[in-house]
Amino acid sequence: MASANFVGYLLGALLAGRLASRPQRAGWLFAAMVLSVLTTLAGMLHWSYQGWLALRFVAGVASAVTMVIGLALVIDYVSRAGRPDLSVGAFPGLGIGIIGSVIIIEAA
Repeated sequence: MASANFVGYLLGALLAGRLASRPQRAGWLFAAMVLSVLTTLAGMLHWSYQGWLALRFVAGVASAVTMVIGLALVIDYVSRAGRPDLSVGAFPGLGIGIIGSVIIIEAA
């Protein structure tokens, strides 16, 4: 399962690298976020092994596109604001989001 997610993440990162400089990147970010939520919700359903592999692959693609384009937007914004030093604040935010997700899932 993890391998399918990692391959999807790799391909998603490569794709996002091409999309991150396009004017419509905010639209791609939104679509990837929606797809990430949908694949997470779909995980509650009963899937075959092959279905889970496909789901994890798509989740990996969506996750990488979200992260790469989201970070590109943050870095561009803080650079234009004359505060490129603030771009490092985006990275702890990712970790905090992961930790928060785990806490919510474990509490449920």
